[in-house]
Amino acid sequence: MMNVLKTVVLFIGTIVGAGLATGRELTVYFYGYSPLTASLSGIIIGLLMALFLFVGRSETFLRSRNGLMGKIIDSIMTLTMFASYIIMVSGGEELLFEIFGVKYLGLLTGIAVAIVSSFTMNSIKKINLVIVPALLAMIFYLGAGEKINVVGNIGIAQSCTYAGMNMLLGGYIIMDEGSRMKKREIVASAVTVGVIFAILLFLMTGVIADFSFASMPIYALATKKGVGIVAGLIIYLAILSTLIGTSKVVYNKVLDVAKYSYAPIFLLAVTSALSFNADFSTLVKYVYPVEGFIGVAYIAYIISFFVYISVFGKEKKNCRLKIRRKENCCRNITF
Repeated sequence: MMNVLKTVVLFIGTIVGAGLATGRELTVYFYGYSPLTASLSGIIIGLLMALFLFVGRSETFLRSRNGLMGKIIDSIMTLTMFASYIIMVSGGEELLFEIFGVKYLGLLTGIAVAIVSSFTMNSIKKINLVIVPALLAMIFYLGAGEKINVVGNIGIAQSCTYAGMNMLLGGYIIMDEGSRMKKREIVASAVTVGVIFAILLFLMTGVIADFSFASMPIYALATKKGVGIVAGLIIYLAILSTLIGTSKVVYNKVLDVAKYSYAPIFLLAVTSALSFNADFSTLVKYVYPVEGFIGVAYIAYIISFFVYISVFGKEKKNCRLKIRRKENCCRNITF
């Protein structure tokens, strides 16, 4: 049960950053569509989460990461995480200025996260245990009593590309969790995430319909309801969670090639200084759709890998546990 809870909050906490928590990315993907389109995307995210966790159990997949394709994917992931980090810093700066009227708080957040980026993923999981329930409670509170119009087109392509964008970050980060989970725990995690996101995205897309003009629609709605400061702080925590998740990936990847351990921290801090003043809405508008298409391509790769290992990559019992201990007990199958 604890594995399920930790994986769910890690996944949700990772992808609910500035774009989702503020509602900005929802207007980019779902404006003019029925909220049911967003709900469908939530279901797809749940199904894909199961796929990523099952693939993460595979020793064959772990080995493939050392191959050429694995290195290419890692490079693409590092760049997209880097882009997400920039967007989070920009979103944090704009949000905190809206709340407190003070500049440079987003910059300071980015620098602080850069410094703590060397911490383990367990730190992120603990933070998300607080952030995720608070964010869900805020959304359900804002959606309570609101009349949601479900009339509109159902955009299958929009649902798929939005799911792709989220799995590009969330799927990549939670994949390793699959190696520590039983099959029933994976199914339980995927069902939980699918249900939560189907409801959450439906509510959020529906309630911000009249605030699509705002840079941060959820914050605008919360301000109208008199809870702007509370909602703003919760959104900030969601941004912080994604910042930590993306910085951790960038830190590890840069550390693989850098000579000094402080190099990734310095890189992230400088990036924060250069990007904190960028226009948040513009970044989301142009970067997230590109990440969505990259995410769909990544999902296609994971699906093909799943089919491959299902047909050709039979592994010995308990092999994935031994490979974690660096014991060579399995066939060296590459993909």
